Amino acid sequence: MLESLLAPAGRAVLDALGAAVVLLGPEGQLLHATPPAVRLLGERLTGPRFDGTQFLAAVRATAVDVTVIRLAGAHSAEVLHPAEETGAETLAVRERRAILERLEATGWRLAETARQLGISRTTLWRRLRAYGLTGKDGAP
Repeated sequence: MLESLLAPAGRAVLDALGAAVVLLGPEGQLLHATPPAVRLLGERLTGPRFDGTQFLAAVRATAVDVTVIRLAGAHSAEVLHPAEETGAETLAVRERRAILERLEATGWRLAETARQLGISRTTLWRRLRAYGLTGKDGAP
């Protein structure tokens, strides 16, 4: 099942992005780490016995900007941003803050917010859902 979650093409796409990304399986097993993640984390990833729980604790204890994604199944994943908890900001954290600031400035008018951010409304909707942002009425 995990092979179908992370096909070789998926690994190639992640590697091509140039970002430090670590993919964990549902039980915390290491599925893939991009080259920048391997450079930043080194022995934490390549040690003789990888433990996903200890790995997350070790990454949270440093200011390393690495995105950790835990795959939960064929259609779900949990994105963890350990750097967010230590004060360093990931691109996702900065994006979420920019979206929230624009939403507040436009009174949660999605079309206007999307226009000001230079993205489509569909992309904005996806980001709102991904970041768990909801308006005053509970809808994105």
